[in-house]
Amino acid sequence: MGLEEDIQKQLAHLMSLPKNWDSEDAVPTTKLAADKAFEVLNKVFVVPLFSGGCQLEWHIDGNYVEIEINQKGEISHVLAMSKEKLEEWRMKRER
Repeated sequence: MGLEEDIQKQLAHLMSLPKNWDSEDAVPTTKLAADKAFEVLNKVFVVPLFSGGCQLEWHIDGNYVEIEINQKGEISHVLAMSKEKLEEWRMKRER
């Protein structure tokens, strides 16, 4: 199964959840939400980093998200920026 098919299968599962799936009145994922999730995941750019790692980037509706993966395969940095706010996280390295 390819990545797109796997994502579509997971989203279909979320849409098929029963009402109250979490015992706290949660509702299933809507088709609009699932469609947007699929759109977002399909708009990823993968770019190389000078250090030998790579970075995943999304630029959607004036928002920006990046996930940096270092040369050791560790997620080292996450940045999310909207029109109003910037959030940034540096990951701690486990020793």
